[in-house]
Amino acid sequence: MDKAFSWNPNYSVGVPELDHQHQSLFRLVQELHHAIAGGHGQQVIATALNKAVSYTIHHFATEEDLMQQHGFPAAAAHRIEHTALTLELAELQEQCRRGDPHAADKCLHTLRVWLEEHILHSDREYMPFLSPKPSPENA
Repeated sequence: MDKAFSWNPNYSVGVPELDHQHQSLFRLVQELHHAIAGGHGQQVIATALNKAVSYTIHHFATEEDLMQQHGFPAAAAHRIEHTALTLELAELQEQCRRGDPHAADKCLHTLRVWLEEHILHSDREYMPFLSPKPSPENA
């Protein structure tokens, strides 16, 4: 994974809590990459994978709660995308537990593509609903 795979302001969704969580997800995916690229044992890779997947699920719950609170009209479709990724990651984790030597790489690729694509496209849709609005005296 190259230096280009890191959070930068272009990924901002205008919601500090979600931006912070996205930054954390980028870091966790980088940790997974380093565990795999460094030739660490299966236990180190599995731990990094589990941390990335667990935090992804935590992030999805936060994002979905905020979408519901702010009346984002496409919340159900967004939740379906989250569910699909969660199921895919669960399957990849199971493959990793069964000893599939390619499962961690597949998971890394899936998470990386997901972060880049989902944030830049799907998450952009909720920005007008969730981003803090300027106060009337500052508008």
